[in-house]
Amino acid sequence: MTERLLQKYRYRIAGTPECREAAHEIADHLRNCCDDVHEETFVLHPLALWYVGKAVAANYLLTLVLLFLGGSFNYAGASLCIIGLAYSLSQYVFYLGVFDRAFASSLGCNVVGSLEPERAAKQQIVLVGHHDSPFIFNFLERFQGMAFIRFLLRMLAYAWLCVYSVVASIRHSPGGILAPMGIPLWIAIAGLPFALQLFFMMGKAKSPGAGDNLNSTSMVAALGQYFLGERHNGFPLKHTRLILLSTDGEEIGQRGAIHYVQAHASHLHATPTLALNIDSVYHARNLTVLTRDRNGTCRLSDSMVSEVLRVADDLGYSLKRAPIPFGGGGTDAAAFAVAGIEAASIVGMPMGLVSRDHLYHTSKDTVEHIEIGAVTSVLAIAAGYVRMIDDRSWNTGMEREKR
Repeated sequence: MTERLLQKYRYRIAGTPECREAAHEIADHLRNCCDDVHEETFVLHPLALWYVGKAVAANYLLTLVLLFLGGSFNYAGASLCIIGLAYSLSQYVFYLGVFDRAFASSLGCNVVGSLEPERAAKQQIVLVGHHDSPFIFNFLERFQGMAFIRFLLRMLAYAWLCVYSVVASIRHSPGGILAPMGIPLWIAIAGLPFALQLFFMMGKAKSPGAGDNLNSTSMVAALGQYFLGERHNGFPLKHTRLILLSTDGEEIGQRGAIHYVQAHASHLHATPTLALNIDSVYHARNLTVLTRDRNGTCRLSDSMVSEVLRVADDLGYSLKRAPIPFGGGGTDAAAFAVAGIEAASIVGMPMGLVSRDHLYHTSKDTVEHIEIGAVTSVLAIAAGYVRMIDDRSWNTGMEREKR
């Protein structure tokens, strides 16, 4: 399925016609394994995230100029620097939409399918993947081992510039008592070559996004087909509704997942809901269930993590547990967790920031770089987890009937 979609829609940048057309075809595919399928369009602002690096680099240069001019220009420099810091943190770290409306809008499209249980639904599990693809991240395309260090140096330089500009403003204000020394400004000047490279952090070239994350959408569809087959073979899910969700806009701050959670909040909270996200599955040796998301700032469900690990162990698969480190981005599971819905995420990529094995956000993110063994392992673990949750509910109901 992934190969076929890539041949027709090799690049699916959020907000583009190609991404929406891919969503239409995914919906057609899900209609073969779901009781109900629908597409949900929503407004997104793709440039809000893509311009973070450019904005930080431009802010750095302009703030330095204003600080050199001194006097009342210090206020303008500090204000500009703080706005840039707030913009980058809200978009790139916390995935907030505070600055979204400052950028042009476009249409995104989520695909939602559902498979009903044989009896009344006592719980529901949302299986999540995303079908949009990213622009190439230049820091990962070349010199991968230095990517995080380069990014960290640039962010530290910008943070220092913010501190210096604020102190300079206080010094200039009436009654100001703090006086920055000459050396700190030279530190900010020394950081200029590093900060300016953020302007080129994200290139114009596009990544195919086979593993991040079109193949996970295909895996979600395969799980739907499996449980439909189980129903036909006389082993249906008894009390568990499956929701198959393929989101748009994950690469610009999980916008599709956020929209879905907000639009379906009452439905998601009316029935006990678990969200199992699949993202960036490449190599079996890197299979990990995440404990924290969104650059480590969002805690995922401890109970889900433990149960997924238990299922993997029972099936004989090696699955690690680890948080996404600061600077490592996030997955759609966070959109559910932030809304108070139990969520976990399975990935199959290196969790270490200093690594040369990254495929996501590069030109090498193609089907041939995805291990079949990693895919089959995740499918088995996800199917086993769904069955475990349903069996537990069924057994609990039987025990109550006996009593």
